[in-house]
Amino acid sequence: MNQSYIFRILVAANLVLQLLFMLPTSSWYADPLIEKSIILDGHGAILNWETPIISQISMFGSLAASIGMLFFKNWARYLYLILWFYGWIATLLFGLRVIVPALGFIGMTIGTIDGMVLYLAFLSELRLKFKKAV
Repeated sequence: MNQSYIFRILVAANLVLQLLFMLPTSSWYADPLIEKSIILDGHGAILNWETPIISQISMFGSLAASIGMLFFKNWARYLYLILWFYGWIATLLFGLRVIVPALGFIGMTIGTIDGMVLYLAFLSELRLKFKKAV
């Protein structure tokens, strides 16, 4: 497989996983103790994920960056990088995090794919495709 094909699969998979990560988890488990624990998510947060602007920046930004990256748009890889930094900074402001194991797994997978996508977009030979596509 060539790098372009692998890159596109990674970007598309990451977008799907990010959308899954944003689904409400209230119906995933029937255990009332888990439901009570999940209520603690975000306790002591400076920023709240429920604030529309916070979630919309990530959701719409990721959508735009992912679509642009599929077409090797140079601006898209920088938007993707900015959103990656935004995610790192935001984790410091969201307070106590309580998530179900499935979301933890999805989050770790997203982080791994982010690393692969950023490597391919900025450090591999594939970066030249972004510079050609204006």
